[in-house]
Formats: sequence, structure tokens, C-alpha cells
Amino acid sequence: MIHNDKPENFNPDFEVSGCFCEYDGKLLFIKRSASRSYAGKWGMPGGKLEKGETPEEAMDREFFEETGITADKFKKEFVKSVFVSQNGNDMVYHLFILKLKDFIENIVTEDGEEITWEHIENVKNLDLVEDVSEVFELACSKL
Repeated sequence: MIHNDKPENFNPDFEVSGCFCEYDGKLLFIKRSASRSYAGKWGMPGGKLEKGETPEEAMDREFFEETGITADKFKKEFVKSVFVSQNGNDMVYHLFILKLKDFIENIVTEDGEEITWEHIENVKNLDLVEDVSEVFELACSKL
């Protein structure tokens, strides 16, 4: 469950930065490999913050690790931070939008996962990782 305000007794186990990467009205999604949680579902680039890392630094690092694309290839916009309770864990989720300056056809994913570029209006047709559709609603006004 996603909360806009910090719930009472909320105790985050970790923080995550994630993003919707947009180019020409389409968003980048990565299909999760069999070895990862939510295997076979579509997610967006992102991951846990490392010690001492800011949400923006984590976003740049995770996006590069998952796609091979460096921060100089996109315009980054912070959307908001939300509080997520999921599978018995509490986490703070920092949401960004990355707008690619130029289309990059050959994206190399971390584990060779499948990618797709989906038109914004078709995103809800994907088999998404839990809560991604809710986070997508938060980002829609800025896409």
C-alpha cells in the first residue's frame, strides 16, 4: 500500500529510487528475470539506496546498472517520495521521471532481461510489479 504521508508507526527497512524513463510518449519497462523477486513481471528501473547515497545519486547509479545509459543522456525530474508498506516491509520510495534526449535502441539490461517501450496509455495492460500501477498514477501528471 502506498501512502502520500508517513503513516503512524512507519519504520522503513530501506529506501528505493525508481523512475519512469520516457521517450516520445513511450515508457521503458524491464521484465524481471527468474532469479529476482516478482519474476516475469514488468518493472521500471530502480533499486535500493546504498549507504551515504542520495536518492538522485541512487537513481543515476541504478539506471546505469540496469540499462547502460548514463545520466547525461536524460533530463531528470523528481516527482515525490512516498511511503510503501509491502510484504511486511516498510520503505521510502523516491520517484523520478527520466526523459531521454535521444532514443537509444540497444539497451543492455543487467541480467539480459527483456525490455519494452510501452505507450503511456497502454501501461496498465502490462503485468506489472506490485504497486507500480499506483506509482504510475502519481507520475502521470508529469509525463
